[in-house]
Amino acid sequence: MSKPKRPNKAKSIIAQPLFRSRQEQPAKGKGSYRR
Repeated sequence: MSKPKRPNKAKSIIAQPLFRSRQEQPAKGKGSYRR
């Protein structure tokens, strides 16, 4: 939605465990930009 240039790549990074630890926090602002 932000950059239709590499949506697959962005999803791959978010699907990684790196982002998972960040998702643990309440989706207020940092997790809001993800969706």
